[in-house]
Amino acid sequence: MMSRIPTDAIRACVEHTGWTEQEVRNVLGNVIAETPDALLEALPEVIAWAKRIEDSAALVSIMKELPRGVLEITWNGTEPAIRIRPSCDVRQVPEGWEIVLPDEKRHAST
Repeated sequence: MMSRIPTDAIRACVEHTGWTEQEVRNVLGNVIAETPDALLEALPEVIAWAKRIEDSAALVSIMKELPRGVLEITWNGTEPAIRIRPSCDVRQVPEGWEIVLPDEKRHAST
């Protein structure tokens, strides 16, 4: 069924997600639809669903690595609202990024 998805639709998915064309094809190749047209019609929802999962996994990975107190996560019942704690100082350094916790947070996190 993948061969019936127009190249411009694949390219649009690549632009939207930042994935390679092969990654888009791999994701879509796992989706079973009754007809090629049904898959094409569902394409925006399928890609949005896969992207949400990918984004969530990336965020959880970051949360697991950052020291406690860097992020503020407010749960509204269905989705988290996430931000870097305003009292943290985030700076770009030659090696990447540096997050400086305020003294009270640094001592509470250890």
